[in-house]
Amino acid sequence: MRTYLGPTTRWYREVAAHPECVVELDGDRLSVRAVPAPDPGRIAAASAGYLAKYVGHRAAAAMVAEGNLPTTLELVPR
Repeated sequence: MRTYLGPTTRWYREVAAHPECVVELDGDRLSVRAVPAPDPGRIAAASAGYLAKYVGHRAAAAMVAEGNLPTTLELVPR
């Protein structure tokens, strides 16, 4: 996951301060830890996924902007 509004976004600051969290997916609650993406390959894969998912969306360019790449987080099951 990544913020397209930069590292000062409220949800990003909160998850960075408290990385142990719960994600709801299709009615299921999953306990995860949000950690910085571990390598450039993972960050690039996330960027490719965002561009594919949000093709034509005005926020797509912001999702892959150089300044937002460091906000890429990986959700690791707890």
